[in-house]
Amino acid sequence: MSRIIAFVNDLFFATKIAETARLNNAEITFVRSEHELLDYLSKETELIIFDLSNKALDLGIVKDIRSNLSLSKVKIIGFIPHVEVELKNKALKIGFDNVYARSEFSKKLAEII
Repeated sequence: MSRIIAFVNDLFFATKIAETARLNNAEITFVRSEHELLDYLSKETELIIFDLSNKALDLGIVKDIRSNLSLSKVKIIGFIPHVEVELKNKALKIGFDNVYARSEFSKKLAEII
């Protein structure tokens, strides 16, 4: 069973992610803060999903995760409004594996999970 953590505060996307995870037999945990994320994060975590529109998110957390060798295999993705090109580039530079436009994320969610 896949272990996924989602730092998502948008109810529409949270519901969509939860349902897709259920259909794919993946274990999903939703967090609302970096502290919660770090509490749930372990070497068994396979994927972290970030809503980059979430104002509570400090992208520096990704640098911290990437610097931890035991978490090096965790896939980190994000989704954003398609007009946020600068934020997408910043996230990729920090260590995200991929950043999707919201519409693309919705379409590819089953593949991602």
